[in-house]
Amino acid sequence: MSTLNDLGLRTQDRLEEVRDGVGVFWSLQNEIFTALVEAANEAMLLTGEPQVRSTQATTLLTNSNLQPMPPGALAILRVEGVNSLPISKLFVCDLDRQYPAWENDAGYRAKAWFPVGLTQWGIYPQILVDQQVVITYVEIPVSAPLPYTGAEILPFQEEFCEGFIDYAAHICRLKETGSEFQESMAEYDRFLTKMQDMSTFAKRKDRLRFTKYGPVVTFTNTTEV
Repeated sequence: MSTLNDLGLRTQDRLEEVRDGVGVFWSLQNEIFTALVEAANEAMLLTGEPQVRSTQATTLLTNSNLQPMPPGALAILRVEGVNSLPISKLFVCDLDRQYPAWENDAGYRAKAWFPVGLTQWGIYPQILVDQQVVITYVEIPVSAPLPYTGAEILPFQEEFCEGFIDYAAHICRLKETGSEFQESMAEYDRFLTKMQDMSTFAKRKDRLRFTKYGPVVTFTNTTEV
């Protein structure tokens, strides 16, 4: 996996002639690193990657329906309980229809989970004793605060990183305007093509299909004409 500095130097070479290892017109830390992180964030929103299964169990809060989001998580995808058995996903409207007083229900194990927002998620019912779960979620690519040091790692496969360089070069050329920016639209098109490839890959490696052996992860081949 590449760091911001790795991709930043390649982006700077794309944008200008670097003199003695130092850029003249674009700041590596203040402009190029920021554009690369923007590219990674857009890739996350377009493709739902990277997906991370927590390596450590999370202990649920007792006597509360609301739970804090795991650090660095944008959206929860799956929650596994005892013996790695999945806990069902519901929405608040489902709970309102099925259990009108669900906010007051309590038990010893969470039977369902539901999304709430960007900082919290919920369980039903409230639990009375500690329970540990394993969470799979879409991870924010770079959660470090500004200014970026360049040591931050972009958690994407190497073959898609060229698309981030294309995006960053396109964004940086906004300040050139005119024909230079118009020509950079080809780089943005290449970025979108890379994101299409990443989406296809993500769909193939993480899609549930019905088989006679039950719902299991299978691999599909996509034929494009």
